[in-house]
Amino acid sequence: GETYRERSGERPGWRLYEVFRWLTLLRVPGDRRPRRRLRIDYERDNWRQGGEVASFTDGVDAAFSSLAIASDATATRLGHVYRSGYLLIILFTTLAVVLASSSLLFPAAKPYFLLTELVALGAAYAVYLLSHRLRWHSRLLNARHIAESFRGIRTLAWIGLAGRRQTGGESPWTAWYANAAAALPGVPDVEMSQAMIVELAGRIETSVHRQLSYHRINHALLNRMHHRLDKLSWRAVLVAALVAAAALILWLFNAAQGSGSTGHDATPKWLLTFSYLSVICGTVGPAIAAGLGSIRFQGDFERFAKRSHKTHDQLIQIARRLSRISERAQGEPGVVGPPAPVFEELVDVALAAQAVYEDDLED
Repeated sequence: GETYRERSGERPGWRLYEVFRWLTLLRVPGDRRPRRRLRIDYERDNWRQGGEVASFTDGVDAAFSSLAIASDATATRLGHVYRSGYLLIILFTTLAVVLASSSLLFPAAKPYFLLTELVALGAAYAVYLLSHRLRWHSRLLNARHIAESFRGIRTLAWIGLAGRRQTGGESPWTAWYANAAAALPGVPDVEMSQAMIVELAGRIETSVHRQLSYHRINHALLNRMHHRLDKLSWRAVLVAALVAAAALILWLFNAAQGSGSTGHDATPKWLLTFSYLSVICGTVGPAIAAGLGSIRFQGDFERFAKRSHKTHDQLIQIARRLSRISERAQGEPGVVGPPAPVFEELVDVALAAQAVYEDDLED
């Protein structure tokens, strides 16, 4: 089992991947705060954690909020570790290429460059073995699956439908775990009056709007990550190409000035130094571009940005349906008589919201 540490979701011990957090900094339209992180920690403040229970929905939250918060924090910690791991591998391998190229400028120190290059490659391989031995990625997926499963189950538990998530014989153990936890609150012992339906629709709509905010920001941040990494990669290649072109032009100019003599002895020392520099740039530039491209490929930021955009659009429809349910439960203006029964519609919307969360989780 995983170990949940207090505040592990907010202050994990190992978060090297934040070295490129500046790539995600942007001002989101409609938000005055200019700096945003790649992931937003939202669980702790949105779950009831004991104390006085003001309504039965707070009682539902208190029944399994500790499990939801712990799973979210554990998934966040494992996400930091996993991303830090593949960043270390990319950084160490890129460093090895830089060291191998730099030895051209300092031939006397070549043994030391070779030694540090081997250390860098060994460190990259050690991180790779450690990530597989400790199953960072599979553990991250399991913890995140449990944490996100609670989101849809929570709203279903508010209306007495907890545990109705379909699980087949081939379902992962995380689905069974979430279902078992969802049974903890039991069936709400309340009268499902029109006023209660209005309150439930409002609570569900609030949780949906929180997810809308998350996916809106997440889509913008992931898009920014993808495009900035792409631009940096091409700029690294462009710098290497410009330096190589400049070295070629200088060689041709020197050959023309030297009456066709292109021997090593006739070449100025500064030109030889610049030529070695162009060789290093021609090696390091593409290596950096490959490293940045590997981060972009491994993170798959563009695909997940599109996934967040799609989920955002689906949740907008859910929020609109919940608003209409609240209006109908309160009664149509100018219509005499009791409000129309809308509990069935509320159930349909809650199930639809859970389906959206499940679809987002599968990608």
